[in-house]
Formats: sequence, C-alpha cells, structure tokens
Amino acid sequence: MAVAKQGVCRKIDENGKGWVEGVSFDNVLPLEEIKFDPNTKKILQRVVDAPTRIRPVCPYFSQCGSCQFLHWEYDAQLEWKTDQVRHHFKSITKIPVKDCLGTDRQFGYRSKNILTFKADGKNAIAGYYAAGTHALFDVKSCDVTHPKAIEIFTTLKQLVNSFRVEIYDENRKKGLLRHALIRVAESTGEILVVLVVAHSDFKGRKNFVASLIKRHPEITSVIENTNSRSTSIVLGNQERTLYGKGYIVDRLGDYTFKISARSFYQVHPTQTEILYQNALDAAQLRKTDVLLDAYSGVGTIGIYASKRVKEVICVESNPDATEDARNNGKHNQVSNARFICADASQWLLDTSTSSAKIDVVVMDPPREGSDKNFLFALRKLRPRTIVYISCNPETQARDVKELLTIYDIQSIQPVDMFPQTSHIECIVLLQRR
Repeated sequence: MAVAKQGVCRKIDENGKGWVEGVSFDNVLPLEEIKFDPNTKKILQRVVDAPTRIRPVCPYFSQCGSCQFLHWEYDAQLEWKTDQVRHHFKSITKIPVKDCLGTDRQFGYRSKNILTFKADGKNAIAGYYAAGTHALFDVKSCDVTHPKAIEIFTTLKQLVNSFRVEIYDENRKKGLLRHALIRVAESTGEILVVLVVAHSDFKGRKNFVASLIKRHPEITSVIENTNSRSTSIVLGNQERTLYGKGYIVDRLGDYTFKISARSFYQVHPTQTEILYQNALDAAQLRKTDVLLDAYSGVGTIGIYASKRVKEVICVESNPDATEDARNNGKHNQVSNARFICADASQWLLDTSTSSAKIDVVVMDPPREGSDKNFLFALRKLRPRTIVYISCNPETQARDVKELLTIYDIQSIQPVDMFPQTSHIECIVLLQRR
C-alpha cells in the first residue's frame, strides 16, 4: 500500500485543475492542503481549505466537470482569469493586463445547451457525460443554463418516455433520438428546439411536436436534424423544420440577428455586448475606415461596427453562416457591408497582393487560433489597427507574437464570458508602428 503524500496547491492550470506535488486534481484550490494517494491520485483528506472556497450550488458538480469553478468565490475566479492571461503574455510584452471584466449574471446565462439521450431500462434519461468518461448521467437542473431551457429539457424527457420514442444506441448503431439542443434568444424571448435523430423515420413526430408546443407555447421553432454518422459531433447536415420559421432572432445593441441550429453565437447575452463594445471602442474607429471582420460567423461583429466605419467586409468559410450573415445585413438595412464566403487566410493573402485598402482588422478565430498564412498576409497588408478576440489566450499570445515585428500591443482586456468555468475570452489591441 502506497504511503499517502501531503502537499499544498500552488497553481490552477488552464483546465481548472489544482496541482499538488506534481499531481493534478479536480476540486482543489490555491493554498489548499490535501493528503492524497499518489497511485490512485485520489484525495484522502482535506487538511486546509482555501478561504475562497464556497459550497457548490450544483448537485452534479463532483461528476459533471463542465463548470470547474462552482466551488470558488467569483472574485477569485476573475483574479485567476486575469493571471492566466498575464501568464501567457508576460514573455512578449510589458503592457499590463487589465482586470477581467466580470458580470452580475453568473448563473442561468447560457443561451445554448445540448443534452444527450440514453436508454435506461424502459425509460430514457438525458444529461451530460461525466468528466473524462463516456458515462452519461441524468440531469434535472443546470445552474449556468437559461432556466427556460431547463424547463423544456424536462418536458422533452417526459414526452420521450410517454411517446416511447426509441433512443439511439451508439454501440449497436440503432435507434432514433440522439440529442436535443435548445437556444434561447434573451432579448426577444424566441426559443429554438432541435431534435437530433439518427434517421428520418420519426413515427408520431407531428403529435410529439404538438404536445411539446402545447406544454411550451413560448417555443417559436422546432427543427429535426438528422445525423446518421458514428461521431461525437452533435449536428448532422440534414434539417427539416417541424414548427415555426426554423430559426430565432436575437438583438445585440441596435441590431437583430438570425440564429439557426448551427450558427456560432456567443452564449452569454449581456457579456456579448460588453465584449463587442470594448473591442470596438479600443479600435478607435473612424468614419473613413474599411473594417475586415475575419472569421465573421453570422456577421455579428461586422454589423455591430457598421455605423462607425465607411465599409465592412465580413469573411467566413462556412456557407450557411455566410448566408445568415447576408440575411442579417439585409434585415438590419446595413448598406455598407459585404459578406464573402471564403477561407479567411486565402482571401487575405489574395487581398494583400492587390491594391485593396483595409484600415482595421477584427479577428475572432476558432480556439486553435489563426494560421501562419493569415498572419503573414496581415503583416503584408499592414492595417493600422488589429483587434484580436480569442477564447484561448495561449494560442492568442502565440499569434500576437508573430505580429510584433511591425505592431505594438496597446491593451489586453480579458472578459468573463463563461462564469463558473475555466474558459477565458480576451481582447488584444495592436497598432502598427
């Protein structure tokens, strides 16, 4: 039997795990002292608790893993997020990192959530996978999800069981219902429900949807999405509208945006406006500017900036998102924007060899960051200002370093888009020398 070890947590890593004597643990905070088994890596005793430790409100905290920080005071979460950004940028700049912008809405904020269905005897359960496993556990509540979505998820489970809807078995590759996705438009109250099925032979779908709408008349659209692939990717490529217009509309500032099942759209309603406002204020836009919104999704940032500049160019590689962006531009009567479906890196490379003039680039790439071609083209194009928004400060710092040959960092502003989690959003402003 191994001799128990004892130590003090000195850091929390980017995944929210506490490190003690070279071993990582869930549910351990800085300055906490624990005894643990070095072989099983299980905590045997908490010797000293951190003064910032609180009781998690979620009954699934110990098994879920989606919210890493429910046991940590919110101010301490914000300090940690600021420190994480500082850690990634300290080797490339002496510009101080601003304090992470927090929110009063720390719970019930997620406007999009997905539950996975599984057969449990004669009934169905729906929930999340336990952290680090493929074991699904049933969920009756989620403290960070919009409460209306939780109500509808509860009803869906009841209807699935009462209608005896066959649940998909990923081992046997048989069955029908795989997932349910719900999106809530905070400002308009519109709600989209997406039923993800393995095939289109959904017997009784009409009565099922009618019963759902009767219980929740606030639902404005229901989509059936077919995903027959053996994959962990939730949504397939085939969709049919079962009820409503097939999308919802949300409002950001003075603008409204069409959101479909696959649209990328920030999930914290109030923090999204703070994120975009801070990003565009930092850019100090001019009425004569041409602004490029790279990795533009449904065009939210570009449209949001359109009144401040001469022209907006939104570039996005996903055709569905580009079409949504065009519709959003028309709906908002934005006449000074172009929406281009293209790979952002290739488009920027082509543009950098032309006489085109771009004054400001706002880039919000996926988590893995931008690529060398895009960064090379940026250096060649030499826009006056670059605003880099990222959900991964590590890859953000890596990319920014590539631009420092001709740009200077002016400000670094973390924003808490995901309270109770280890996720961090960050805005970096760069100005050409």
